[in-house]
Amino acid sequence: MKKIILLTILGFLSLVFGSERNLNASTVIIKWAGTVAESSGVQNPDYLLNKPDNLVAVIGDYTDGPDHATMSNFGTPDSISYDSEALANFLGVSEELLAQADFLTFEQNPSSDPTYEPCSWTFTDGSNFGSQQLKSGYVTGEEYASFFGLSDSLSSHSYPFLLFDIDDQVAINSPNFKATITASGYSGITTPDPDASGIIIHPVPIPGSFFLLLSGILGLAVKYKSTGKKLFCRA
Repeated sequence: MKKIILLTILGFLSLVFGSERNLNASTVIIKWAGTVAESSGVQNPDYLLNKPDNLVAVIGDYTDGPDHATMSNFGTPDSISYDSEALANFLGVSEELLAQADFLTFEQNPSSDPTYEPCSWTFTDGSNFGSQQLKSGYVTGEEYASFFGLSDSLSSHSYPFLLFDIDDQVAINSPNFKATITASGYSGITTPDPDASGIIIHPVPIPGSFFLLLSGILGLAVKYKSTGKKLFCRA
């Protein structure tokens, strides 16, 4: 009896004090942009949408500035699970850093230019704003094609990326969540060419402590049933 009670107490304490995000979760879900809510100075704005497909938009005709595109409806139709270790290795970052990230965006450049072209990003749920850039980097065209299952080798391209940590008060799963990219270069010099952008969701596995707690409760129920006592009763 004492062991059953101890299991229940340990399970409860584990749930209370062990509820932080599991940095070793085996998968992440990326909800790729599904709608262009608004844009100005963008060639092929629909190419901003969906999972990576090597169809790129061009932001910056510099006629009506500031040139920008606002994306929304993330995860429709493309909400895709990725192995977190494989994604971290692909991006060349640690799993701990990936676990902090809430947003990922790729653009296409010539292979000789591995940097994301000058731009600014803003994120909002309609009421709150805020983010910080965690990491910039790039992958080769071959790596990009292999990871996302594209048929072309893309050897003549590089794919710079940006990772962002969006402030906690911004509800990234809200239907009102929007991400806006604004070109920040000068006419004729920089035109960001995004291929795909998405929210990163980190599922939290049901912890073992839950099953520990459940087993304790079931053990108590069996024990009390065997003795003819009620587990819960009114005073």
